[in-house]
Order: sequence, then C-alpha cells, then structure tokens
Amino acid sequence: MKDVKFVIRFGGIPVKFIRKIPVTMADLTEKQYLSLVKYMNGQIREYRLITVMYNLPFFLLFTISRKKFWTYKLIESMEAFSDFSKPADRFFITRLPGTELSCDSRKFKGISFMQFMFADTMYTQYLKTNNEQYLYSFIAAFYLQPGENFATLDLELRTVYLEKKGINNVIYEAVFLNYMMLKKWLSVAYPYMFASNEDNGSSSPKRQQKWLDIFDAFVGEQIPDTEYYKNMPCMDAFRIINRRMKDYLNGPK
Repeated sequence: MKDVKFVIRFGGIPVKFIRKIPVTMADLTEKQYLSLVKYMNGQIREYRLITVMYNLPFFLLFTISRKKFWTYKLIESMEAFSDFSKPADRFFITRLPGTELSCDSRKFKGISFMQFMFADTMYTQYLKTNNEQYLYSFIAAFYLQPGENFATLDLELRTVYLEKKGINNVIYEAVFLNYMMLKKWLSVAYPYMFASNEDNGSSSPKRQQKWLDIFDAFVGEQIPDTEYYKNMPCMDAFRIINRRMKDYLNGPK
C-alpha cells in the first residue's frame, strides 16, 4: 500500500485527504476488486470507481465527475494495480451475496485435493464450452456453507441452487477472473505442475491438467489410501506432485 494526497478547495479553503491505495492487485479489498470488475462491465462510471478505489468521501462524486483531467489521471494511476494477468493468492469475494456460501481461503487453505480437482475441471469445461452450468458447478465446489464438507456435498443440487438464486452475473465473473489470477500464482509456486500464463497457461484449455491421469500417477498402487489422497489438503498434494515432476524432469537422461 502507498499514500496518495488529495487537496480540494471548498470556498477557497484547501481540504486535504490522505488515502492508502493498493500497489498490486493482491492488495485490493473485496469491495475494490468487485468495483473494478463492475467498471470493466460498464456497470459503474469512472468517478464511482475512483471513490471506491481511493476510498474517498461519497460527497466528492459530483466534484470528481466534473473534473475530466482528475478523472483521467486517477484512472491512469490505477493501471499499476489493476492488471488481471498478475497473480493473487486468495479469493477476493469471500461470500456470495444473498447466501451463506463462502470461500474465505488464502493459498487454498482448507481446500481438499478432490475439491480442487473437481473445481478446476469445471473451470476448464467452462472455458471450452462457455456453458454456464460448468460455471455454476465450478463456483459450487469452492463456496460452501460454514462447516460443510465437500466430500458429502450434493453438487447437482447446489449447482441448481446457484443457477436459480439470481446472483448478479458480475459476481460469477469476478470469481472466474479471480481464479485465473490464482492459477497464475500456482504456476509460480509450483512451476512443474501448473502451466504459466506466459505459455498460454491458465486461460488455455489445451494446457489444463488431466486430473484423473495426475491423480492415478500420484496415488500409484496405493489404492486402499485413495480416499486419504482425495481428501488431503490440496497444497500438500501440490508440493508432493510438483517435487515428483521436478525429480522426473531433472533426473538422469
């Protein structure tokens, strides 16, 4: 975060505001992130975005909307921290509006390997087909009720619930874009397992993991322990798989 100073004159009297603003996408609050997505979709105007991103008083909306040069410079300054191609290690939207479904997860904490495999598969299918059923299933896999276990979740019912709930589509798009940034973070943390965005990674279906093949190779002959591997924290699985892939690729030729 960094400080930005605003000086505005009211009746000739200068009034100063000092606000902290993000340096990178990872610094954004949930409200700032969602406002940025809404602006991209044309749901809010520039001056509304500015007041949220810079945490300015609401009464300045009218003043900012009249100052075209201010608007231009403030929007221009946002370019440094509004790059959706950069990595992020958490879900910005922690709860789906109007529901008890939440995903307050940093670095996929609390996400099981099976849960991640399913969600990522649905994400890939949505990229391939643009079928919203896959989008609902993708989000249903990550956003659960408090204390709910993915292993016992009726995904079909939850997907139907999300489809009929009438949640603003910008929320779903925000989660979807957020996940692209999370995949970028994974490609940095586990480069042998996850393709990088620079190599047509998380946005390219052809580069997506074939999770059944990876899971079979990971478990090997330890079939009795399959449920253990499915329900282990996904980050533990990633560390093991990434190390095995590294050892294989860097081993004797």
